[in-house]
Amino acid sequence: MMNEFAHRLYLTNIPPEVTEAEIRALVFKYTRQEPVDFKRVDEVSEHPVYVLSFNGLLDGELQEIVSRLHDLYWHEHHIVAHVI
Repeated sequence: MMNEFAHRLYLTNIPPEVTEAEIRALVFKYTRQEPVDFKRVDEVSEHPVYVLSFNGLLDGELQEIVSRLHDLYWHEHHIVAHVI
């Protein structure tokens, strides 16, 4: 039986003018998962850092989310995604 995990996703290389709603929509479009928490943790960077939290994911599901989003070309940038 797989355990449930609460995980966080690190996203960067997204232009600062992109809204939280746009990022949430992108994540849902490609993963069918909705983050329960969304934080912009680097307010002054040209390419801000976002940390998204998910609850109730099974082992390996966050890694699948990362594989779908990492290096995705969006808003003329390649998204960087990592598990933290």
